[in-house]
Amino acid sequence: MQNGINLYKYHNEPETLAGDSDIISFEFFFEERKFLPRVGINDINDIANSKTLAYYYAEYTDKPFPEGEKAISSDAGNSYNYAKDVLHAPFPKGEKAISTRGQYSYQYAHTVLKAPFPKGEEAIASNDYYSYLYAFDVLKAPFPKGEPAIAKDSVHSLAYAKNVLKAPFEAATKLLYDSEQWEDYLTAMDELGFEI
Repeated sequence: MQNGINLYKYHNEPETLAGDSDIISFEFFFEERKFLPRVGINDINDIANSKTLAYYYAEYTDKPFPEGEKAISSDAGNSYNYAKDVLHAPFPKGEKAISTRGQYSYQYAHTVLKAPFPKGEEAIASNDYYSYLYAFDVLKAPFPKGEPAIAKDSVHSLAYAKNVLKAPFEAATKLLYDSEQWEDYLTAMDELGFEI
């Protein structure tokens, strides 16, 4: 857990504040209920309305924070982390935001849902790395939507052919042929019973 946050960055006009911008301790801030009017944090509603402070408050208290879920759900990273670290369960309110980012969509599927996350597949499919991981770790099967992205990277193409398809990856053959992975690809396909 992060131990502090620069609350000055949440103020509308931080340059008008007195004092320095040292990191304020969450322990002091949340346990002592020392709200900071000079940085625009006057009560729990100010925390609940900040996507970042709401998530950190829930993480710090290790309890769901329903009052802050609307703000949390507006951010992909905070939504995923809230589901993983606080709820230890899916966070349907945050799935729209999560689905906009390939990294968080893959992590949400793998770590929280432990199942496919169709809403996030478009974002996942835009990235070779997360497409491969989604196919390997979550689907445990080919991921056709992600193959165009995977086929642009020789390392992930080799891994996808060897570990997911367990067969030649036709879309990446030219790329692999022109890469340092060609010999490894030939060996892997030979071990799987394919002659290239």
